[in-house]
Amino acid sequence: MTVVDGQHALGVFSFSNEVDEATVVEGFQAELDEAKIAEGKRLEEKYGYSFRDTRQQKHLQEFLRRSLWIVGFSCVLLLFIWRKEQLTQRRLRLEMLNLSDRFKEEQRRNEVLLNRKKSEEENVKAVITDIAHQLKTPIASLKMSMEIAGSEEFSPEERRKFWEQGSSQIDKLDLMLDSLVRLSHLEAELISLKPQAYSIQALLSEVINSLIMKALDKEMEIEVEIPKDCLVAVDRKWTVEAISNILENAIKYAPKGTRILVKGTCLPSYALIEVLDEGDGIPIDEVNLIYRRFYRGNDPHVLENEGSGVGLYLARKIIEEQGGVILMKNRHPHGACFQITIPLELSDGEMLGAEEE
Repeated sequence: MTVVDGQHALGVFSFSNEVDEATVVEGFQAELDEAKIAEGKRLEEKYGYSFRDTRQQKHLQEFLRRSLWIVGFSCVLLLFIWRKEQLTQRRLRLEMLNLSDRFKEEQRRNEVLLNRKKSEEENVKAVITDIAHQLKTPIASLKMSMEIAGSEEFSPEERRKFWEQGSSQIDKLDLMLDSLVRLSHLEAELISLKPQAYSIQALLSEVINSLIMKALDKEMEIEVEIPKDCLVAVDRKWTVEAISNILENAIKYAPKGTRILVKGTCLPSYALIEVLDEGDGIPIDEVNLIYRRFYRGNDPHVLENEGSGVGLYLARKIIEEQGGVILMKNRHPHGACFQITIPLELSDGEMLGAEEE
């Protein structure tokens, strides 16, 4: 029974002629009587009315409403916490993956550095071994020549020959040490190549002028063909060194009285320099070996000429450090052709001559 229903019942009793107001009030204020409670319960069941205290229902409804609100708030809070936990776990997984990738990258980098260090150590050991091997023979020969030249057991003529042989060994050692110094400086990157625009005609003129006397001593003729001049991007000093090593080999190993042709051709993106001689060429099985450090081949004609065995090695390293390439091809019916490609200078500028350096 609601409050309105109770008020309506009191109104009905008040307008009734059979029940006065005092009796109604007295009935509501009377003490509880078991007999009256039983009669009221009978009437309640007979007519289907309920006169229970509605305050309990209100308390129950309020309790249920608060309980539902608390449950709903708890569910939202739990969902928020779960979502936050999921985001945190996802962030941690991404950070772990990132750290794993960085670790793998650092591991690969360390492996590369370690391999490079091992390679450099092996290279240093190889250089020391090669130098010791190359210096051992001329030093031993020089020692023997000096001992014989200073001995009284030989004739003056024999002593003079051994003295000349000793002097020749000293020149050979000087040449070898000079080559080794340049080689060590280049390999240790103590010398930095600085390319600049330079005329290919001026470059080849400088090379030929430095070796023309050696060619004349062997009655050899050097011809030059440069149809069109152009600018190349090279370090002048070291590029002259590289090309001179190749031309010097041609003069040294080609027969006396032959001709050497030096050609310079300008192509769209690079210049081609060719050194063609009329010698015996290079055996097929040695073509890939001639650029090795201290390699001199097995031909007796090669071994009888003085040399350090680093000329072609230096030439290849210098040219390749500047973005170029060196190739060797045997000519037919005889002779060798060394081809050098070097990049052109693409910027507009004035040609530099040897005299400006």
